[in-house]
Amino acid sequence: MGQTMLQVLLILSLILVSSPPHGNSGNYDLIIVRQDESWDSLVARIYADREGVPILSTSTEEIDPTRLRELMQYSKALTSEGRKGKVLIIGGERAISPRVEEELREMGFEVNRISALDRYHTAADVARKLWGPQETVVITNGDDIGYALIAQRWALELESPILLAREEELPEATENVLKYYIKPRKVILVGKFSKEVISSIKGLGIKVETKKVGERIPPREMEEERRFSMEFFRKIVYPSSLVISFLLGAFVYKHHYRIREVLKPKIRIPMLVLTSDERRIVEEIIRSGGEIKQEEISQRTGFSRSKVSRIISELEERGVITRERVGKTYILRLARELVEG
Repeated sequence: MGQTMLQVLLILSLILVSSPPHGNSGNYDLIIVRQDESWDSLVARIYADREGVPILSTSTEEIDPTRLRELMQYSKALTSEGRKGKVLIIGGERAISPRVEEELREMGFEVNRISALDRYHTAADVARKLWGPQETVVITNGDDIGYALIAQRWALELESPILLAREEELPEATENVLKYYIKPRKVILVGKFSKEVISSIKGLGIKVETKKVGERIPPREMEEERRFSMEFFRKIVYPSSLVISFLLGAFVYKHHYRIREVLKPKIRIPMLVLTSDERRIVEEIIRSGGEIKQEEISQRTGFSRSKVSRIISELEERGVITRERVGKTYILRLARELVEG
């Protein structure tokens, strides 16, 4: 009993450890793309729409004088809030010149750029750097701009990143970001693709759905309800009674011993190894009794979902937390005991 109380006190004491968060490297105030570069605009639009970030299309060499004045006012407004505006340029120097980048810096913006070898690598880099693990990813044919708007509709509805592939080939950059970074359960294919491309995606353990031009996009609520129903019948109704008994037993065991699991001694690591943002997330897990849904982290901390996903992935890789998929969300739990020093 005494040991249990001591463990409770150790966990509760971590709540008192707090420090203000520093700037978010993924929260941008503006995204800039070249006005005639459809592919860069496509991948930028999906992220900007999800994060509520404005997009500015400009020429390669200069920003329109009217837009320039607007940007100066925007920068001043952000400065009056006590922070420096952050701008993301999507595209290389042949798309948006260093001159434009310098103009933005002179106005007081912090400027970052995502650019790569070609449109396939750029789309992959945007997904890798701005999106965390996702349930679904939309892939469209990077050689046929005619499918771009259709792919965009699907991506906006599903709040999913867009990647590009060739009709006869899954580019290495696209394959790597699917395999190592986004790790989706499902890919929506928009456009013409060979059987080899589809097989390559399925070979990564990812479900593939192909969409036809004009196919209606189901409302998200209906899609989620349908997916839940299919999962329920596939995993619960169809298995044998023995498997059902095992699942029920595991469910009871898991919930009965959950508190003991949270309180049991863990490998000790010092709080000093965590950044202030990582501490915020860890403390929210503790405040929630040792586990929390991933989407609740954004609501409680004010961090964007992409930032939360990145931090959680890093904490999981370092063994600080564990992440369990439950339905369409993730449950986060502490894997180690954190101490001062």
